[in-house]
Amino acid sequence: MAINFVSLVMEKATLYNLLREIIPCAQEAGAAIMDVYHQEDIGIVYKDDDSPVTKADMMANAIIEKGLKLISPSIPIISEESEVMPFHERKNHRYVWIVDPLDGTREFINRNGEFCVNIALVEDGHSVLGVLLMPALKEMAYASKGSGAFHEKNGHTSKLDNTQFPINKEKLRIACSRSYINKETKEYIGTHYANAEQITSGSATKFMLLCNGKADIYPRLGTTMEWDIAAPQIILEEAGGCVVDLQSKTKLVYNKEDLKNPEFLAYSNANYCQ
Repeated sequence: MAINFVSLVMEKATLYNLLREIIPCAQEAGAAIMDVYHQEDIGIVYKDDDSPVTKADMMANAIIEKGLKLISPSIPIISEESEVMPFHERKNHRYVWIVDPLDGTREFINRNGEFCVNIALVEDGHSVLGVLLMPALKEMAYASKGSGAFHEKNGHTSKLDNTQFPINKEKLRIACSRSYINKETKEYIGTHYANAEQITSGSATKFMLLCNGKADIYPRLGTTMEWDIAAPQIILEEAGGCVVDLQSKTKLVYNKEDLKNPEFLAYSNANYCQ
């Protein structure tokens, strides 16, 4: 059912109902990804920046874009695998979808299961709805602003509540990227968290380490894009955590002219970054 967003002021109930429509779209994309995952030839090609893309990326992108256009035909879609609407046009849209149809393509290629589907709705520059599906792990997290964050695994649904995971400054656990930890991040961790335990994971699954109380802080220096962070940000926020610009300590914003994110810190418990 298409939703008219033209004059809509998003309310808690509306966002939650929309979220329930988006979840099947993510699940359909996840099923397509897994079909390719089990094939011998996954169709790897390389973009101009030398990053890999596979048949699964493109199939998932087509499924998600088709679903979003049926649900909300007037809302632009910013996707890693599609041409993005010019900023002078999309800046006038109050709402945008931000999508990474297969976040963690290198992890997908390496067959380690640490990849996911990211779908987020942004309102006035802020993420207000997000789905993060980890199809190989048979796990999903989702949230909408004001309605909390939820986690599904093995048929069991639980509410994510990070108030039960206070950060112990003496035994910090740092989430690190499996494939993209650079010199700057290593130096930052060495300077600020020299005695912390480091836990590696791929793609946005690092945010699930924070949401599930398995890690405390995720520092990210270096390049990430809006589609990497928009969905997990609202999930982590609704779970009681936060994501802030490393320098300004303000919330990340989306639908910018430059789709690159600033360097950031993600915390499992928002009290730690106040």
